[in-house]
Amino acid sequence: MKEVIILGRGPTMIDCPYDAEVWAVNDGYLTSKRIDKLFLTDVWSEFSVDDLNDAKAKFGCEIIASCPSLDGLAVTLYPIEEILQKFKTRFFTNTICYMIAYALHKGYKRIRLYGVDMMTHTAYIHEKGGVEFWMGVALGMGVEVFNTKGSATGKTITGKLYGEWGDRTEKIGELLRGIQAENHGNTGGKSWQ
Repeated sequence: MKEVIILGRGPTMIDCPYDAEVWAVNDGYLTSKRIDKLFLTDVWSEFSVDDLNDAKAKFGCEIIASCPSLDGLAVTLYPIEEILQKFKTRFFTNTICYMIAYALHKGYKRIRLYGVDMMTHTAYIHEKGGVEFWMGVALGMGVEVFNTKGSATGKTITGKLYGEWGDRTEKIGELLRGIQAENHGNTGGKSWQ
């Protein structure tokens, strides 16, 4: 099964097992053990071309960027036109959204998120909805999506279903435990659900 780890910069990045293809975001090369692709969609002035060249040499990774480097750094341009045509949306709130869309575009069937924590008491409150949207698109396409327990993405504030379920609560709990156990059996990770 075609599988990718999308590695953000949040605290749960330390849980990344590096046991599949790894895509890192922005300056993720500074703390990652291994990177296969590095995605850059922020402005070039935020990055050191020398550091990016060092990352390419160290990891042998491909750099996928939103636009060409003014300093001649070899990059693969993100296929934004194809992605927009395919998904018919422009709801991209951060680089992680572009990474999930790229994985879907390329036919990945399992996406595991580490360091994509999106704690809402930070600026991520403005970006979290986009990541959750793309997680939903993935699920709708039949792609397995896993996130770490420490992430706020794809979870209610209480971690429980919203609403009062009365005498159905126990049965729903059993069903959810079964789904969680099934998801754990697939990769050993935590389901984002």
